Formats: sequence, structure tokens, C-alpha cells
Amino acid sequence: MKLIPVRFNPGEDLRQALNALPEKLGFQSAFLLSAIGSLQEVRIRFANQKEPTHFRDFHEILTMNGCVTPEGGHYHMMISDSCGKVYGGHLCLGSIVYTTVELALLPVMDHSLSREFDEQTGFSELFVKETI
Repeated sequence: MKLIPVRFNPGEDLRQALNALPEKLGFQSAFLLSAIGSLQEVRIRFANQKEPTHFRDFHEILTMNGCVTPEGGHYHMMISDSCGKVYGGHLCLGSIVYTTVELALLPVMDHSLSREFDEQTGFSELFVKETI
């Protein structure tokens, strides 16, 4: 098992930076085990909503996890505002790092992960294939 630590810097789009990691670090896919940090702008899609909610102020990332695939990732996170109110949902493009985001990735070995449209759910879902 090879754990990869990663840090993102101020001004980076968090989702865009996560999706670029397979090519940048040379792995096919990985699970995002944890992440903490801060955002100066947040776009998060709540459960069963079509559009993200846009917060234009500072938030702490309390936790984040998901899956990175060549087609892009699927990430869930919990954030808190300056009063401690907590929100959770899907990370969307336009979530901008404030001071740092520190995360741990676990590359997937012996399997191929992809995101493909699932007629039953109507969404791109995770498909897993054994490669050994």
C-alpha cells in the first residue's frame, strides 16, 4: 500500500486540482481518504439538488473523501463557516483554496476504476474492474 500526501496552495480550484492528480502524479485512480484545509469560496451541491450552493466567504474543510478516476472524481465534504455551522455535500468546481488543503490519497492497485453513466440511477457512477 502506497499512501500519497498532497498539499494544494492558495488560489487553486480544489476540484480541478484533484481531477488533475492522476496525470500529474502518475496513477490511474485513487481513493481520497481524508482532507482538511480552508476555502475562500465554496461551491457545494446538496443532496438531490441540481445546482450547487455558492458560499463567497471562508470555510474550514472538516473532512473530505471520495474517488479519483480518469474521467474525474466524486468527492463529498463537510465544511464549517466562521460560526461553526456545518454543511455537507458534493464538491463542485469553483471551490477555491484559502490557505491550504492537505490530503491523503491511496492509489488503486489491481483494479481499474471508471465513471460511467448508469441508466438505473441516471448519474455517472463508479465502475470497478479487476485487472489481475
